[in-house]
Amino acid sequence: MSALTDTTIRNLKPRATAYQVADGRGLVLEVRPTGQKAWLYRYRLFGRVEKLSIGTYSDVSLAEARDRHFEARKLVAAGKSPSQLKQAEKHRLSDELQTVRGLAKAYIADHLAPLASASRSRDYVENEVLPTIGGKFLHEVTPSDCIAIVECIKQRGAPSVARKVLEQLRSLFAYAVDRCLITINPAAQVRAAKIIGVQTSRSRLLRADEIRRFLTAAETFPTSQSNRIAFKLILLTLCRKGELVKARWEHVDFDRAEWHIPTVNAKNRQEHMSICHGRCEHFLLN
Repeated sequence: MSALTDTTIRNLKPRATAYQVADGRGLVLEVRPTGQKAWLYRYRLFGRVEKLSIGTYSDVSLAEARDRHFEARKLVAAGKSPSQLKQAEKHRLSDELQTVRGLAKAYIADHLAPLASASRSRDYVENEVLPTIGGKFLHEVTPSDCIAIVECIKQRGAPSVARKVLEQLRSLFAYAVDRCLITINPAAQVRAAKIIGVQTSRSRLLRADEIRRFLTAAETFPTSQSNRIAFKLILLTLCRKGELVKARWEHVDFDRAEWHIPTVNAKNRQEHMSICHGRCEHFLLN
């Protein structure tokens, strides 16, 4: 029987020394003095005890840890060491990380995948960066390469995209610097204002008559009822589209008129709450 629940895990407090709580079949959660909680799978293979690190909670949820544990158990049953296979994969990735394409693969998996904006950011890397410098070794990339990518996008009339791509270039090579693959971030030396121009603000409040026209248009626009509801909820709560798409019923407290957006769904990776003044069942249930 599995012993752990999310509530149990959240209530586990650090002690002076690390301790472990078992979930079953070799899967344990180790609570460290720093407060970090790490998933470990302990198993015996050919008479030797081995340990596989599965990740930290809550980066790896309880359900995901059990899925990874299940896959690792299948390897052990087949006479294969999941720990040794993981180390071999690390060595292979280390060789691949010498190129921009290999770096981008790891960057997308490690850094972008958990983000709510992962899809768009991944598109910037795959469609704008890799076709130009994907085959280069990291130490070959220069600020001029980054400028050429950004200027090309600007010249086709997409300065906002150029800024987003420059942000990804900086983040991508910062990821490489953090892993000691290079010592200087070539994109950090590129000044957006000089290459792309000063960004103008797009913020403007909608007037009352504009809001009325929007709501009227939402009712008559040829789309599905779920889309009409989404239009209204975005206007009412000022949420991001991605946050609404990932919303679930259990996140909504109808009695308090509150929608709690969990960390995993939030663009800035911070849990927050949207409040709809008045009751919102009319938009959700009609």
